[in-house]
Amino acid sequence: MVIKELCSHYVVQVIEGAIDTSLVENNWRDEKRQKTFDKVFTVANKCTFPSELNEGDEFVFTIDSNPPAQNCMVCMAFYPTPGKTNLIKLQQAK
Repeated sequence: MVIKELCSHYVVQVIEGAIDTSLVENNWRDEKRQKTFDKVFTVANKCTFPSELNEGDEFVFTIDSNPPAQNCMVCMAFYPTPGKTNLIKLQQAK
């Protein structure tokens, strides 16, 4: 995970493995960190994504084609994230 910000704004970078390139953004810039990232996306399942993960953590995931309902309260503060979003399911932490 490359970004963990307030209100469950999570940005994940694919560092290995195959992923459909239409699911990720290249050359996305986070102005707060003054960094540009390739192969990143915003986590769409904010309610079920493990909040104990932190920036720099690596994990194995799959795209979740049958996610549980996202019925939690999430604050509405804005933080810029990539436009590509994916529902993911963790397989294991590294």
